[in-house]
Formats: sequence, structure tokens, C-alpha cells
Amino acid sequence: MKATDHSISGLILAAGAGERIGEPKAMLELADRTTLLRSQKDVLAESGCTRVLVVTGAADEHVRGVHADLDVTWVHNEEWETGQFSSLKAGVDNVLETNESGVIVLPVDAAGVRPDTVGSIIETALRNQHLDVIIPEFQERGGHPVYLSRGFCERIAGIDSAGDDARLDAQIRKTANVLRLPVNDPGVIRNINTPEEWKKHLNIKS
Repeated sequence: MKATDHSISGLILAAGAGERIGEPKAMLELADRTTLLRSQKDVLAESGCTRVLVVTGAADEHVRGVHADLDVTWVHNEEWETGQFSSLKAGVDNVLETNESGVIVLPVDAAGVRPDTVGSIIETALRNQHLDVIIPEFQERGGHPVYLSRGFCERIAGIDSAGDDARLDAQIRKTANVLRLPVNDPGVIRNINTPEEWKKHLNIKS
């Protein structure tokens, strides 16, 4: 089911260089030559996110050039080499400049999540507006994408990216209003880090 009449955006974290896989993961191609970034954007858009933001870092100009027609808000993280938390902060800062009530955070390498799964997370957030975080889980394993409320985003924005607790999981552990949402979608626990994992994902998709 597609959620509507809300202001929850989607945020794709795609700033890494993809050193282990040999290229930025945003540029990986599916069998139909669609890039992983384009595919992830479609997932968020089809799920009902009001807009989609993409945080870039390594190969920023190349990634944007290949996806010049993509209907997204581009956010460049100049500090991408410090780690994913700085990219999360860059995206969150943009969200906080709007009236959006929350954000669905999807790392670009969390491949294979279904749009209806994201839609279920959005609907759960709308029905439970006291929640700060919603984590989908498959077979009792937590995964992505993660929903963050506006209030939680404000907390993230105030954290020093170089600090010891500059990690999303560390901040979630400090938060009481967290829901782990069981879903029937193995894609929520799938991450692409190596060429072998990408080949396996392509076989699953085909």
C-alpha cells in the first residue's frame, strides 16, 4: 500500500568510493543497465516518499552527470571520507530546512528492498507519530531503510561527526521511542560490499 498525504522524504546515502567493489556503488548496473542509484530512487519514489534526496561524495560530478535526468535533490558531502555519519548529517540538514516530518534513510548498497516495505514503514510512522525511529527486521535481524522522525533528525544535526558517538546505531540506542517492525522482505538485511555479493544480488534479481 502506498502512503500519501504526508511529508516524509527519502534519503539515499551514496557518497562512498566503493573501494572494495571497484567503483562507487551508485554506478553499479543491473541486468537492464539501470544503475543501482536509479533503482533505489525508484523504490523510494514508488513507496510514497514526498521527495528523494541523494547524498554524494566520491565521484560527485560523475555520479550526477550520469543521473542528470533523475528527479532528486542532490546534496554533496565534502567530508564523505570521514564516514557515513557525515553523509547522514548532510542529508538531515537539508531535510530540516523544510517542513518535512521525517525521513526514510536508505544506504545505496542496501539493495533489494521492495517499495511496499518502505510504504509499510511510512504508514507505521504516520500511525505512530510518537516514534523517533522505525527499523525493519527480517527473521529478527534489523536492517534498512530506517525511519527517523524530525525530532531525531534535530538530534543528529547537533552531533559532531568526529565524536565517539557519531554513529546512527549509537544514537538509536539512546532513544526510547524505537520500533522494530517485522517485514517479509529479505532485502532489508541485504548489503552489497563485494563483487561476489553484487553478482549474487544480480542472480536474485534475475
